[in-house]
Amino acid sequence: MFSVARGTLGWFGPLAVSPDAQRRGVGRALIAACLDGLRDRGVRLVGLETFAESPFHVDLYSRFGFRPAWTGIGFRRRIDKTAMPADVATGAAPPNLDFVYDGLDLTAEASVAATRAVGATFTTADGLAIVHVEPTFRSEGTGFVPFVAAATRPSFDRLLDAVEHACGEQGLGTIEVRVPGSAWPTIDRLVARGYRPGRVEVRMKRGERLDYDRGDFFYADNWL
Repeated sequence: MFSVARGTLGWFGPLAVSPDAQRRGVGRALIAACLDGLRDRGVRLVGLETFAESPFHVDLYSRFGFRPAWTGIGFRRRIDKTAMPADVATGAAPPNLDFVYDGLDLTAEASVAATRAVGATFTTADGLAIVHVEPTFRSEGTGFVPFVAAATRPSFDRLLDAVEHACGEQGLGTIEVRVPGSAWPTIDRLVARGYRPGRVEVRMKRGERLDYDRGDFFYADNWL
């Protein structure tokens, strides 16, 4: 089982149990322990993605108070040759991200991307993007953006320019990002930039401010 705490906002998944140990309470025990750990770390909202076609999974997570009222959508595009944009810093400390969710903090995740040499972090005055250029959540040849957020469209565009440039410099052919289905400004902008939608999953949440991602900012994450 895999989980992440980004300050006050957390998520978990995937959850996998060996076939010969399924339906014996192992999955429920793992979820309970995960939620206890996230709560102890100050997480106030927890999310996950699961299979839309699996009533078993929806029912399992519903028993822990998760509600299936949202979606997560994968977007992908081919990478063209690009230039590094101006006014984007590399490796700088993340800016305040309270405009997305109060207490959201990507400091640890940005540090891991750098120290493990799997990717890079880009910042503007009002935005942050983390890109993985090594295969982590995706296969070789595909860059992945586990997080990007910006308060304004110009910052969002510059951050996307930066992550696309980083992937191109590594010789990657495609780039992928996952977006909350309710984050329409983000979806609209990605489509305008040539990104095309792919896999859709059910997003389930429990905690405070369940609809935080319906704001007029730009935001994508990797709840998968």
